Amino acid sequence: MTNEIFKKHNLLLNRTSDWLPMSIENLNVRGKFLEVNSVTIIWENAVFNSESKPGIRIECSEDGRSTTFMKTVNIDSESNTNDVLTLVVTQLFKYIRFVYSAGSAESGIVSIFLNYR
Repeated sequence: MTNEIFKKHNLLLNRTSDWLPMSIENLNVRGKFLEVNSVTIIWENAVFNSESKPGIRIECSEDGRSTTFMKTVNIDSESNTNDVLTLVVTQLFKYIRFVYSAGSAESGIVSIFLNYR
């Protein structure tokens, strides 16, 4: 199952997602849960100043309040549609969120997906 977090988000606008659960109930099988197994990030038509690239900070939490920094993904090319970034999740927390910083972005879009299995 895939959950779309940012859908064609404008790269000019900073944005922070809500805290999202890393485990969700499987609606097809009562009592079973699905876990996040990967994160997919796609950007297109990105234009930016090379000194201050846009970036996505991935944060995790056990309680949805305190934050553990996991990774920053820099948007460093015009597009990654031919080489989509998929990050495999190996360490499970209870929650995950995405903090997008526009940096010097002048145009473009980004989409982020959580993939549950």
